[in-house]
Amino acid sequence: MGALTTHAELGANALVRHHVPLLAEAVPLIAHPAIRNRGTIGGSLAYADPAAELPACCVALDAVIVATSPSGERRIPAGKFFTGLYATALADNELISAVEFPARKADERSVILELARRSGDYAMAGIVARAQISGGTLADPRLVFFGVGEMPVTANSATAAIAGKPATPEIIARAQSALDADLDPPRGSARRPRHEAAPRPRAPRPRPAAAHSNPGGTRRMSTAVDISLTVNGERVVSRVEARRHLVDFLRLDLGLMGTHTGCEHGVCGACTVRVDGKIVRGCLVLAASLDGSRVETIEGPLRLGRDPRPAGRIHRAQRLPVRLLHARHAHQPRPTCSPATRSPHARKSASTCPATTAAARAITPSSMPVASTAAKRNAKAGS
Repeated sequence: MGALTTHAELGANALVRHHVPLLAEAVPLIAHPAIRNRGTIGGSLAYADPAAELPACCVALDAVIVATSPSGERRIPAGKFFTGLYATALADNELISAVEFPARKADERSVILELARRSGDYAMAGIVARAQISGGTLADPRLVFFGVGEMPVTANSATAAIAGKPATPEIIARAQSALDADLDPPRGSARRPRHEAAPRPRAPRPRPAAAHSNPGGTRRMSTAVDISLTVNGERVVSRVEARRHLVDFLRLDLGLMGTHTGCEHGVCGACTVRVDGKIVRGCLVLAASLDGSRVETIEGPLRLGRDPRPAGRIHRAQRLPVRLLHARHAHQPRPTCSPATRSPHARKSASTCPATTAAARAITPSSMPVASTAAKRNAKAGS
């Protein structure tokens, strides 16, 4: 399979659906149609996102990644290809050129399941299962989890508990109990699916001395911390939970709704803010860690603008914070060019909504003109 095969082609190809049905089953779980039309299997494997579906499928299917360099080809088993968080066994001068999959056997069964907040979101936790059904027993089983570690995690203990045994409730319960030896999710949100998959009585954990209960009697998962910071030029003193992210603190505690939550992995940029003059992702930073810091959200630059009206409309554009804050942070003087010499992409990017244009004027140096479609149209009508 060529590395440039798109996700959409994987799901629609008849040969893939017949010989490697697990890949076709995984495709609808990958993001959205627009992403699947452009994303490729080679790109997904090279990026090595721990919450992605295709890397886990490759490990479960014993796929082989073909790496090509000027000196030739190298075949790397999928189980040895992923080496850490967003890290692979590719050398600096290698590219993925193809992926080889063994054809499905007649008695082989496979499935992929995942838990996500919404359709198209990154998986909070997922599993790829494959086994051969021989005489009512599970032969050569493979359980691979994704979204629960730094790379696809093979559940060796749970696999050993079901290998060569019938799929009875007792055997399945034994495999669930063995997951504690296989999984140690780094994120608190990923621990929940593991415990739901293997429910059983547990000894109560000691309660931290600083923790407190709410009026309903439910214990909090973390302690509260007093912080003092400057937000958009104003001093803020607040008490926040130690595990509260900056984006939640800004939106829920301070009511600054210009910062959004999108992918919650720091990829989409909707949660972009500036902390002490540097661009950061609010969904990856704990509010408790910013005691004494200076935070600037999209509402801060708008206060400097001449037209306050777009402030309400500007919140509708989820990607606007990253565009404007990056523009202010990374602006460098550059030679001016006429519209006729601009590339089609540059001319298209200049056509923005009035809210975006007004906000951009508020934070962009006067030496860098900001044009809008409406302004161009009015100028042409006046001439």
